[in-house]
Amino acid sequence: MDRTESSSQPAVSIIIPCHNCGSSIDKTLASIRAQSFQDFEIYAVDDGSSDDTHSHLQRWQDKFDHFQIFRLENNIGPGGARNYGVDKARAHLIALIDSDDVWRPEKLAQQVFIHQQPECVFSCTGFLFRQRAIIPATVDYHSLLKHNQINTSSVMFDRRSVSIKFASSCKSEDYIAWLEIARSHRIHALQEVLVERCDEERLSQNKLGMAMQRWQIYREVEHLGWLESLYYFAHYAISGTLKHWRIPLHL
Repeated sequence: MDRTESSSQPAVSIIIPCHNCGSSIDKTLASIRAQSFQDFEIYAVDDGSSDDTHSHLQRWQDKFDHFQIFRLENNIGPGGARNYGVDKARAHLIALIDSDDVWRPEKLAQQVFIHQQPECVFSCTGFLFRQRAIIPATVDYHSLLKHNQINTSSVMFDRRSVSIKFASSCKSEDYIAWLEIARSHRIHALQEVLVERCDEERLSQNKLGMAMQRWQIYREVEHLGWLESLYYFAHYAISGTLKHWRIPLHL
């Protein structure tokens, strides 16, 4: 199931949590194969899939120098699957990508370049959302409370300086992690669209549940007061409405 690794350490470890993604994972892996920067290894964590995800992953193993597949018996969620992959990774730089997203060819090259700066330990890029470019100008703790400007598949971080453990029990595990990082680290945002969504329909599902989760994060995770929570929730609701109607939003 796992390909033999070479003794040399790659520059980047790519982590892909996979759950019932047989319809999209080929596009994701093709976009990784097309990267101009090729000094990487891939850790695909099959998170208890019940479809043909595993067979799709196996077909791609011979197309990469370093590709390992880990098959989990039970579904532990994308956060837990990412944690599992990061724990196995060998490189200092970790790149995340979801199994229904794709990278543009220069994505890894551009991020590896900025991570050569000693002060850069966490970065993200612009992304395409419903055919609209979302390019975060400034990303810090307070701007993240207003609206999540970080697409998980655009993230790269240096594990020597940034320790990330995603919560397994929360669907907003990535957002909670970004807030924690933003409290103590500068987030470098590349002003270019380097990620595209494959599956946009699921993003519009269960908006009430997403809103309730956001309120819970403000109150129970970030421990914000009522007035402060209302302030940030208003920004969240407005930005969500603008995204839905595809009205330009300056982040």
